Amino acid sequence: MPVILGAEHYSWWLEPKFEPEFLKTLLRPFPANLMDCRQVSSVVNNARNDGPECIGQSSDRVTITNVSNSDAANYTVIVNNAVGIITSFDATLTVIDPPVITAQPANLLVLAGTNLVFGVSLTGSASFFNYQWQLNGTSLPNATTSSYTIPSVGTNDAGNYSVWRAKPRTSGRT
Repeated sequence: MPVILGAEHYSWWLEPKFEPEFLKTLLRPFPANLMDCRQVSSVVNNARNDGPECIGQSSDRVTITNVSNSDAANYTVIVNNAVGIITSFDATLTVIDPPVITAQPANLLVLAGTNLVFGVSLTGSASFFNYQWQLNGTSLPNATTSSYTIPSVGTNDAGNYSVWRAKPRTSGRT
């Protein structure tokens, strides 16, 4: 277990004249409001590494390759020089799961006057997806959820129904 000491106790801990019993009195929970949690590189996991790369990026940008759910976090940058130190606001990375269609809209044959519901089911980060139902390629007004209901089917409702699902910057048809 690592020892976390306040700066005022550094010299005591390193001073050989203090007895171990006295030093044990310094071993108490460190105040949570004085701690900071930062994501570190896997370079830290190797005792042979001892350089600035162990404490994080040292450039004006960070690149994450092969993004996964474990990369979702708040990121900050700390900039310092001889004059001072400043910390940026958080930049939040949210990782969304790609959509997978688990249930397609089905072909239906119904009697006039029947209530009808078409539906599609997706897995993934559902809150990031939007829907648009269409009849014969024309968007239906207010038909923007995972299901589309026709309360009483008439002959004018016959046709090819489809639903578009869209996510930020991309779209696809099901």
